[in-house]
Amino acid sequence: MDTIQHVLVPVDGSASALAAARFAGLLARNCNSRVTVLIAHSEATVALPGITEAVLPGSTPFNAFPKKSARKHIEAEAREHIVPGVETALGSIPGGVEIVQVWGHTAGEICNYAATNAVDLIVMGKRGSGTFERLLLGSVSTHVIAHAQCAVTLVA
Repeated sequence: MDTIQHVLVPVDGSASALAAARFAGLLARNCNSRVTVLIAHSEATVALPGITEAVLPGSTPFNAFPKKSARKHIEAEAREHIVPGVETALGSIPGGVEIVQVWGHTAGEICNYAATNAVDLIVMGKRGSGTFERLLLGSVSTHVIAHAQCAVTLVA
């Protein structure tokens, strides 16, 4: 790799993810890279009613919505509560910023996105806000480090 052209920043609204976005923004400006912000939603958030408050404090509980529309609601909540802070943390990115939301196993989706979208570097927080998922599946960052096909930088 001669230069870093595409940086992936998985975010979850945590302070660690915002620190990673700040670092990725600095790096992207220095390398004239493009940035993709990835919000990987766990299927567990749709399957378990009432978990919304733990994932997005102050939001409407998922069980207030038909299961069919829960995903759209969760994505809208992420656009409203997570994306603005991440955009501020990134700052101006001359190479451009794309916001992507995906569903599935969080760590697996991060690795899949990186592998299929020519990502040179994943910059992510060391600790996220996904306490429930961590209990079930282990650390997202640990999984990404072990399975990503590109470089990974963790930011504390």
